[in-house]
Parts: sequence; C-alpha cells; structure tokens
Amino acid sequence: RSYASYEIAHPKNAPYYDVYDDTRDQMYVGMPGEAASSTAAVKATQDPSAHTAMVLRDSNNKPAFTQFSSSDGGWTVSGGQPYLPARRDPYDGLVPSSVHSWAASVSASTISAAFGNQLGTLRSIVVTGRDGHGQWGGRISTLTLRGSNGNVSMSGATFRYDFGLRSEWFHVLSPPGRPTRVTATVDQGTATVGWQPPPSTAGAPVTGYRVTVNPGGQARSVAADARTASFTGLSAGTDYTVAVVATSKAGPGYPTTVTTKVHRLVGANGVGTAIAVSQATFGDGQAGAVVLTRRTSSPDALAAGPLAAARNAPVLVTSQSSLLPPTRAEIQRVLPAGGRVYLLGGPTVVSDDVRTALVGLGYKVTRYAGATPAGTARIIARSIAATSTVTSAFEVSVDDYAAAWAAGPAAVRRHGVVLLTNGTQQSADTTRWLARHPKVTTRYAVGAAAAKADPAATALVGSDAADTAVMVARAVFGAPRHVGVVSPDHQMPGLLESARLSVTGGPMLFASADHMPAAALGYLSDKRSSIVRVDLVGRFLPYDNVESDIQRSLLG
Repeated sequence: RSYASYEIAHPKNAPYYDVYDDTRDQMYVGMPGEAASSTAAVKATQDPSAHTAMVLRDSNNKPAFTQFSSSDGGWTVSGGQPYLPARRDPYDGLVPSSVHSWAASVSASTISAAFGNQLGTLRSIVVTGRDGHGQWGGRISTLTLRGSNGNVSMSGATFRYDFGLRSEWFHVLSPPGRPTRVTATVDQGTATVGWQPPPSTAGAPVTGYRVTVNPGGQARSVAADARTASFTGLSAGTDYTVAVVATSKAGPGYPTTVTTKVHRLVGANGVGTAIAVSQATFGDGQAGAVVLTRRTSSPDALAAGPLAAARNAPVLVTSQSSLLPPTRAEIQRVLPAGGRVYLLGGPTVVSDDVRTALVGLGYKVTRYAGATPAGTARIIARSIAATSTVTSAFEVSVDDYAAAWAAGPAAVRRHGVVLLTNGTQQSADTTRWLARHPKVTTRYAVGAAAAKADPAATALVGSDAADTAVMVARAVFGAPRHVGVVSPDHQMPGLLESARLSVTGGPMLFASADHMPAAALGYLSDKRSSIVRVDLVGRFLPYDNVESDIQRSLLG
C-alpha cells in the first residue's frame, strides 16, 4: 500500500501508468495471479475511512518510498531518501534460498549478438565500479564489455535487465585455469596422461576433466579428483598431442596441450639414472658391449660417447671398489655372457675387484686408462680408429665436462672422436694422436679453453655452456630426431645422456635449474618438425619453465 501510494504520487508516465509491471516495481502476471488478500489491501487503501489500511508517511506527511525485494543479498541499496540509506542486513540469507544466492549463465555469443558490430566478439567483461557494500565490493555500478571491434560501457543495472539477471550484485565467474604439470607418454600402444589441478584462482570450482588424444580424437571425461587417464589402441611410432581441460559449472577452461615426444629418464640416484637410460636405449641382450665407469664422475669418462657408439654400448656406473648389484643386474640384462665390458680409468677410478667380479660373471674386460685423462681419451680414440674411419676430432678441456657431453654425439655424427686439452694448453697426448692420424682433416674446439689451446680448430664457443651446446647442435645436427636435455651443473646425467645420444644420434642441450635458455628453445622450435623424442635426464630439471617451455617449443 505504501509503495503504491508513493508511485501514484510520483507516476512513471502520467497519465498513462504509475508503476512498471515487472521487477522494477512489482511483477504483475495478470488477473489469474491476483489473490483475495491483495484485492482487499487495494480496496482498504482506496477507502480512507477504513482503519484496516496503513500507509507509511515521511516527515512531510507524504507517502514514504518503501522499496522492497524478495532478498537484498545482505545489503540494502540507497533508496534516494534520507530515511533509506544503504545498510547491512544480517538477517537476509539466514534461510538459504536461490534468491539470496543465485547463479546464471549468459553465453558470450548472446552478449556479442546484442551489440552487433559495435562490440564484435566478446573478449571479456571488466567491472569498473561497485557501490562498496558487501561481497566482491557490492553491486556493480559500471562495467565495460571488451570486444574484438571495440568496447561498450554501461551501468550494472542496464546489464542486469538486458540479460535477465536477478540483480546487479554479481561477479563474473570464469571457468577454471589450465591444468598444470601435464605429461603424456606412449608405451606399447598405451598413452598414460598425468596432470595436476589448475592453480587456485577466482575461477569456478573444477567439476571434472576432459582428456583428448590426437590424432584419432579419443576423449575421456574423468572426475574432479582424477589425476591420470590412459588410452589404448594407439599406433607405435606416431606422435600424439594430448589436451587436458578442467570443466566446471561455468564451462570448460582453456586446455593444456602437450606432446608425447617428451620423456623423463630419472633414477633415485646416479646408478638408477644410468640404468633408466640404458633401459630406454637397449632391449634385453641387445648391447654389443658395456662401458663402465665410476659413479662419481671422472675425467677419464669424457670421451665415453664415441666409444659407446662404436661398440653399441650403454654407459653404466658403479662404485670404485665393487660392482654394485643393480649395475651387475643391468649388465647381465643388456649384455650376454661372453660380451666385453670396457673400464674407463685406472684402478683408482674402477678397482681391480670390479674387474674380477665381471670376469667371474663370464665377461671379457678391457681397461682403457692413460697416465692422464687426456691419455685415456687418446687410447679410446686409437681404439675407435682401429675399427672405423675417423675424419674429425672434437677437442674439449679436461675440466669442461659440459663441453665434453655436447661434443660426444657431435663427434659421432662427424665420424670423429673426443680429445682433451689441458685447459688453454694443448695436451701432449692429443698432439701425438693428431700427428699420427692425417686423415683427420676437420677439428672442432668446443668451449673457450679448447679454442685457445687449438686456434686452428673451428671454434664452437658460446656465452655459457648452454649457448655453446646450441652452437654445436646447429653446426652438426640440421634435422635431429632425438634431443637430450640435462643440467650442465650435474655431471652424471650429462655423461649418461651424452652416451645415449652418441648411440641414437642427436644433440645435447642444457637447461638451468629454473629455466630453459632462449637459444635452446629456439633450436627446438626450429627443428620441431624433425624431432620425435626429447629426453629430460636426471632429477634436476623442473617441470615449470623447463619441461613446460620445451612442450611449447615443440608445439609451436
């Protein structure tokens, strides 16, 4: 009664009507929706002598503006009158209802269509003003629609009525973010996909995940607490991409897409990592030999890559004093009895007790040990040259392990060997070997020290180890199928992957503890059409900013 009296005194469009027939005043659904109590109230208001009627009045004895709603959400709005300030309402919502807390879905295409070419395709909704009362800052006073053709600004009330929302007190609930730490591998026709939830944001809660594998379009929906999915019936030798997207009541988020080209080779320690790398390279009984060195890196192993390639052998590691059981088991798996095991370094590197144990297992043992690491490299080079034609040499400093790991696969690709310098001074063993092999017509110096030791060699020197590795890769591997990535600060993964790449063919790249250098990512991006596999070796390469960046480079 009071509301109607005020509206009659302040008609919306005199003399035609006083109130709106929708939620701006009072929703009127027609005569079938009228109730006897409402009719009685109207009649009582019309009859000033009827004492059953009451109309609230302001200080001027005029009908008061008594705005109302089925719910104020916990805060009233200012009614434009001194007796109607915005106030907190602690009682609204004590009984849960779909009026106090509500949700609505409005498609981007619906909003885009409402504004045509002025907006174009809706890109985002940006709230630019709120009244400051309650959750999220209160009711929206102004917002801007950002589109492909331009922006449209409006009041929150206009947006609310245009798109049928209950009120202008809302926030735009985005779908969930991208799933994190997504990995995908294929083994014997089965793809195994793993992921972690999106980072915590203002997005809608995750209700599930949708995982899709292409080519083939296999897809699977899983529950919100799932972290893995598997797909069978895939083809061996095919590169797949896998997309994982979080779903919600607000719709699906953006997917995280990865390729099945990226593989991690990791053990609990150096011995375990060596076994993992060996198992990825050789099947049971398929090695032609085994190269064995100490599990704490020794410069006597710097030339191991070309030897591994020449003998079709994995590099495995053991302790100085004994043949460790896991290493023994891997040797027996990969190399039949009667095969040859090469020990790199003298007894102070790998003891004679290890040799005795190997002989006891039925293996032939050859030790390559010079008086210095450069001498060991010369002996290895001499052994390789005795069974194959060597036309190039890659020189590295005896203290530059990273350069040696990058040089090993490149030397094999160029029909070469790895030789050592004594820092910036040429070693006598390298000088002697080069003098006795005149068919070696091409020499590369990898790293700054080696370049100074042999100024006549083609220098491959970058600003750091990672940059140098990229220079080696670009100089030697034009269309690689296999790439290895390790940390230059941890020697064991570098040794092991360098030997694997020497056998399988492919360049070595380096990643730091927290990022993949831009030059290395550029190389991967340039060569992604030829690359079918990238190994990440060791426990020192984080997913974020290393594996994730590698995935993006491979996907272009």
